Amino acid sequence: MLNVRRRVWVSVLVLAVLALSVGLVMSRQRSRATDGFVYLHGVLKVAASADQTVLLTLRGPGGQRRYTRAQLEALPAVRYRAFQPQLKQDFEYVGVPLRDLAALVGLTGQPLQLQASDNFSTTIQPNDYQDHPVMLAYQADGHPIDIQQKGPLLAVFPNLDEPARFPNPVYGSRWAWYVERIGGGQ
Repeated sequence: MLNVRRRVWVSVLVLAVLALSVGLVMSRQRSRATDGFVYLHGVLKVAASADQTVLLTLRGPGGQRRYTRAQLEALPAVRYRAFQPQLKQDFEYVGVPLRDLAALVGLTGQPLQLQASDNFSTTIQPNDYQDHPVMLAYQADGHPIDIQQKGPLLAVFPNLDEPARFPNPVYGSRWAWYVERIGGGQ
């Protein structure tokens, strides 16, 4: 009888240690901080999907990559509130940092040219996106960004967290919406 109780207690203790270990690992993955960026998650696996529409094409010295919504959502993501200057409204955005997208095609530290479906283009300098979580957002207030909110992909600056660094009179015109392509810029 004593051996049975001992085995039960040892089993409970082992399970508790395992549960605690898994909890610590998961919490580290959920809010991993790297160089001042706090990521919501690391790279996730992408399940097969019926919608394989390409939303974004990246081009750089490292080649060309095309991404569907599911593939973009599987990349490491950041989240913050920002004031959308054209809509004159705050949203909580989720998206992929531009520095991570630049690294995928060998554009780290280079100007990025963002091109929209309406042929608008803007160039974002490395000193803006390397040390600050400027993102290509795919979600606003918990929902995919629709056309009325300038989606499905929108360049977002952390203008509420860093208003002196990204003032709306200067950076408001650099918010690119309907973004379809990112490549090297001048």
